[in-house]
Amino acid sequence: MLPSFKDMKVPEQIIEALKNMGITKPMPVQAQAIPALYAGRDVIARAQTGTGKTLAFLVPLAQRIDVTKNYAQALIVTPTRELAQQIAAEFKRLTGKESAVKVLAVTGAILNCKNINSKIPAMCLSARRAGFWTISARAM
Repeated sequence: MLPSFKDMKVPEQIIEALKNMGITKPMPVQAQAIPALYAGRDVIARAQTGTGKTLAFLVPLAQRIDVTKNYAQALIVTPTRELAQQIAAEFKRLTGKESAVKVLAVTGAILNCKNINSKIPAMCLSARRAGFWTISARAM
């Protein structure tokens, strides 16, 4: 028998958000990954589409975001822009509309670094057909 989200020490606020998403009990990949991620261990999970892999890492991540810190606290790299957008949307649903957590999906084609104004200090990233997103928090 799989443990419940409560058994895995998932905070009540996140359990409520999961219920609002129609999720009342963890999938097997979540039951294995969430406790390991809470313990600070690295996890590599492989499972079929629709088995809960995204929430398996977003649930612990949502708990670790500190909304009093005004900087990016997570970066997730994905192989496609569609997956980046899907993960960003799921995280927004998990944290809720009223949350101070800000999610940004950054996707696109090749960025020509020569076109960036050299007076603006910036890091120039170049990517093809990949997406990444950052999560940051701003105190309201």
